[in-house]
Amino acid sequence: MLPLIAPYLITGFALVSIISVNEYLVANMISGFVVETLHIKIFNNVRYGYSPVVAAASMLFVGLTVTILLILSRITAPVSLFAPNKDA
Repeated sequence: MLPLIAPYLITGFALVSIISVNEYLVANMISGFVVETLHIKIFNNVRYGYSPVVAAASMLFVGLTVTILLILSRITAPVSLFAPNKDA
């Protein structure tokens, strides 16, 4: 199964990387040195030292995303991509 989804994982990783770098650059250009956004704080903590606050914020976002996806998967009906169409 992994060989089937490998291209999609690589594409998703590339897309997330590009968007993350773009978010950092835009936040850095707009805010300058006056405001420290979450993107800049994460980058500075990775660059200069580790802070548990950034790890907690990251886990909060990951947990929130997983919770929303689990709720949506319970509400909606599962979709089978490779099953034959029942209408035809």
